[in-house]
Amino acid sequence: MMTEKMDYVENAMRDAGISNRDARGLMPLAEARACVQKATEFRRGSGRMIGETWVFDSDILWAALLSLEDVEAFNREAKRLNWFFHPRDPLSTALHQRYGDGITEWLASHLRPNGVLLNVPWCLLNHIVAVGTLEAFHIVNNTRDVDFRQDPEAWPGPFATDSPGDYDKYDLLPSPEPDGDQYFQEGNKLLQAWLDRHEALGFPLLAESADQGNRRAVFFLKTMASDGIYPVFQLVSDAREEEWTAALFDRLEAPRP
Repeated sequence: MMTEKMDYVENAMRDAGISNRDARGLMPLAEARACVQKATEFRRGSGRMIGETWVFDSDILWAALLSLEDVEAFNREAKRLNWFFHPRDPLSTALHQRYGDGITEWLASHLRPNGVLLNVPWCLLNHIVAVGTLEAFHIVNNTRDVDFRQDPEAWPGPFATDSPGDYDKYDLLPSPEPDGDQYFQEGNKLLQAWLDRHEALGFPLLAESADQGNRRAVFFLKTMASDGIYPVFQLVSDAREEEWTAALFDRLEAPRP
């Protein structure tokens, strides 16, 4: 997972062969609305040459989703779609670049009640890590594991084919079934990556979760305070009263200055 160092929105317009752009540098709004509203699924679809670029249906739909009028329109339409495929770049954070932190509503819709996050499209994790809000923390703090859908027989998924009667027929969703406070490696990696990106916001929220008895938050807070890489106590006390922070760390037996 990477920070935004590229113009992913521009890349998406180029990959879709969008030459007739509006003043925003995007697909014209009326064209984007029409493209998105007629779609019910995000699939690779068919391909054709546009200029010197080989363009799939998915490239055009991705560009259209990036060209809607605002984040409310994006959330409404993106949540309506069934996602079977992905944009070209698995590292893309184009949606966050275009719409900002408001995409959390769509991101949260990928977290199942059992705590398994469905990473379809495959840039979903990068987008979650890019968002620095309380809502994003709730997503990563409640993610027990990540389902990457790398099994072609897993439905839906980024490798599900477009052929009728092929892998799309699978309606069983093989995925880990966490029990109780059990968390898996990918879920913990996501929380770690988000805290790395948003430490000033993340550690105070982690401390509050630990104070409320979340065993995972307690483990992360104590571990990351012990390794000395982060000034955990200072980050928490800067956001909360130092007395409250000291009492929490003492109760949890977490190291502090």
